[in-house]
Amino acid sequence: SKLLVLLPAIILLWANLHPTFILALALLAVFAVAIHLDRVILIPGRRTPDIKMALQAWLLLALCFGASLINPNFFELHQSILNLGSSEYFMRFHEEWMSPDFREAGPQILLLGLGVMLLAAFFVKPRWGFFELLSLSFLTFLTLQSVRVLPLLGIALALPVSQALS
Repeated sequence: SKLLVLLPAIILLWANLHPTFILALALLAVFAVAIHLDRVILIPGRRTPDIKMALQAWLLLALCFGASLINPNFFELHQSILNLGSSEYFMRFHEEWMSPDFREAGPQILLLGLGVMLLAAFFVKPRWGFFELLSLSFLTFLTLQSVRVLPLLGIALALPVSQALS
């Protein structure tokens, strides 16, 4: 879409305002890998791979990563965010970044929802591409690591689950 050209500018602002821009870069990497798998490698029966679209996805990721470097701390911003996220000291004081406690009702509902999604995917066989599969897997993994990602997983699950159940 033509709106994707705005994404590097959005990442530029986001990187200078809030550390969660790292998640956007990770999702863009998932997007690039998924497009590459969908369009270049794993589509049976395709005579010529769509290398142009895959290159555009990788270029978009590179431009967004480059835009995220335009900040007062350059690459050290990325490094400090990753270091902070792996700090046990920091994580101990921020419950929202801790793993869900599956003895509580909320995380159990999460597991139930994921189970329903898997059953729907198994029985209904929706036409999910690699982006849906990889992004949902990635966000599920992050949610199991940190409760804070749960709302993003809920948003990402809405469309594929509704397609599977319709």
